[in-house]
Amino acid sequence: SVVWRRRSVRRDSAYSDLKIVYVRERSTNWSRKRLRTVVDRKIEASFFSKIDSRRTALSRLAPKRLPGVYDGAAKGGEAALATMARFSIPPAYGRILYALVEEIKPRLVVEAGAGYGISGMYIGCALSDDPDASFITFEPGEYAAIAEDSVSQVIDNAFVIRDRFERFYQYLDADAEIGFAFFDAVHAYGALRRDTKLIKGWLSPGAMIVLDDVNYSEETRAAWSKIATDRDVDFSALINKRLGVIVYA
Repeated sequence: SVVWRRRSVRRDSAYSDLKIVYVRERSTNWSRKRLRTVVDRKIEASFFSKIDSRRTALSRLAPKRLPGVYDGAAKGGEAALATMARFSIPPAYGRILYALVEEIKPRLVVEAGAGYGISGMYIGCALSDDPDASFITFEPGEYAAIAEDSVSQVIDNAFVIRDRFERFYQYLDADAEIGFAFFDAVHAYGALRRDTKLIKGWLSPGAMIVLDDVNYSEETRAAWSKIATDRDVDFSALINKRLGVIVYA
């Protein structure tokens, strides 16, 4: 299991309540300083207001039924329903997601779990200045169409696939290389371990994956402990006990 080294936690005045725990540090490209700089970057972007407006509009929707793939994933007796509050990344973490994608500048980003498309909007905004960048997000639920409407507001070269993420390779060209991946789908040990293993062979050198809701349950914490210390991992860190950042060799 991973020993979380409390001594590595640093605070910054811009995010006085945000902690980063560093798990592995052997990368020549990523360091505490670089991640801290990216996370603390002040971003003033007009498109964030578009995301906020979309978030408000979607909050008025009636709850949608979760697909069977999410059975058993609800916590403590929660109803298996998709709602705006439950499914969408909070603004503070959305901005971090945006900053990480913007820093990496990947040509291809994939996402497991489109939800209502809010996280996809942050990703899309970060890619919007690169006409050669593509974004593919997967969502098996009936609300995939809602995600498509959301993402299309900020980026043209994006595709919302109504399918389970483990079949992602069926939608990629044989020579595709993924530079960034965001996982926010089934919060279960088996699914996280499977999907992160499946994606390895498709990653470009120095690719980053980010896991959301690492602290969701015992299963997600156990999966993070394994994934963060995989032998192919050069750098891994946990942001505010929520976002797990992993950089591969």
